[in-house]
Amino acid sequence: MAPPGKKLPQYTAAVIASMSVMAAGCCIAWPSPALKILGSADAPFKLQDGEGSWIVSLKNLGNILAPLPTGWLMGRIGRRATLLGSAVPFIASWGLLLLFKTAPLLYLARVLGGLGVGIAFTVAPIYLGEIADTEVRGALGTLLQAMLYCGILLEYCVGPYVSYYSLALVSGAVPAIFAVLFFFMPESPHWLLQRGRREDARRSLRWLRGTDEQSVAAELGEMTRAMELQAGDTKGGASMKDVICSRGPRKALIIVVTLQVLKEMSGNSAVVAYAATTLHGTGSPYSDEYVIAIGVVMFLATMACTQLVDRAGRRPLLLASCGLSALSLSTAGLYFFLKWVDPKMDAPTWLPVGGLLAYGVAYPLGLAPIPAALLGELFPAHLKGLAACSAAISLSIASLVVTKLYHVVGTAVGMHVVYWTFAASCVGGAAFVATFVPETKRKTFQQIQDELNGLPREKGAYEADEPLKIMA
Repeated sequence: MAPPGKKLPQYTAAVIASMSVMAAGCCIAWPSPALKILGSADAPFKLQDGEGSWIVSLKNLGNILAPLPTGWLMGRIGRRATLLGSAVPFIASWGLLLLFKTAPLLYLARVLGGLGVGIAFTVAPIYLGEIADTEVRGALGTLLQAMLYCGILLEYCVGPYVSYYSLALVSGAVPAIFAVLFFFMPESPHWLLQRGRREDARRSLRWLRGTDEQSVAAELGEMTRAMELQAGDTKGGASMKDVICSRGPRKALIIVVTLQVLKEMSGNSAVVAYAATTLHGTGSPYSDEYVIAIGVVMFLATMACTQLVDRAGRRPLLLASCGLSALSLSTAGLYFFLKWVDPKMDAPTWLPVGGLLAYGVAYPLGLAPIPAALLGELFPAHLKGLAACSAAISLSIASLVVTKLYHVVGTAVGMHVVYWTFAASCVGGAAFVATFVPETKRKTFQQIQDELNGLPREKGAYEADEPLKIMA
């Protein structure tokens, strides 16, 4: 058995790559403090009715536009260069927010920010899935969500205490720092092998693993054999037909896309974007502090998932996350129902605060990070670009619908309907996970592919591979 490699280089590359997702978190959460600032008496400029919901939701238009060209680019120029390019629309977006004070240009800034979000969410899960060995792949995959909540928490902590323009400057610093640091990180060895650049792949793997040349050569050989066993010519262009007409990739696509839609239908994007205005509407004098507390528990829960995902497994965490999210959202919905029945009722504010705090624990514990981790685990290398595009577009469309209709439906029929719909989506998510989602904990890419394709694992089927695995 090859000796286990050093983990620090993998974690270093993963953390720096995940800063692109931290920048996405800033973009997603910015409306929460910004809309409250723009609604105050001393706002730098005023928004008309309905403009706030467009500012929140138009970020998703960029998300929808980004994945298709991003999937093509990361196949042509590599995961590293494409992910590095996400910094450009992020920085341009914050620049527009600093320079202009009209809603149409804010719309453009949000679309540009959405482009950055779409690029980061498309490429980062693939990059992290391909640089990690089997022992830490789950943990590195969930690291994305931890960094996302770092960005959200940054907006929640800084936003209430600085000006509109200072908030934009702080937010724009995140993608700038990411671009500088990630420039020095290696390319994915899987992509380099796929392009026939074996020597470059060896150097990349040597840097990432920190092991001796013999161990690197052994793992490189395992990667090569796995690619040879996967269907299709990885140097050629893959098509959606390759995904739909093959049992394993088709099943993987259904799993990932459904999970992405269900996790958005749980309401996270709307809860994050409207957290400050939602809790401010309860009349609590501590609404800003409660919002910060929600950001803190989201981050801590994601870090807990990072530690648990390779111990407890993906399925148990997903099931627990869906069930607890449904319960917490139902609790928050109860408050809005009581206020809808009798607006003069002095309903306890601990219901929405407690419900959203509990949701801040439950959602990041599994439902948020694991679908992205599965994206990097379930697909053959040559189909990951298409899969990432499909998942990102599906997530973005669902997020656009949820964030735009959150305020509209809440105003029309009551906010309790919105929150109870979110809870029902979590219940549906639990049923889907229990029925269709496989466990991938500590399995090689080839074992996962065999399971998706319905190929039974006979005794000793992987014995030839065992010496090549870097496993504890």
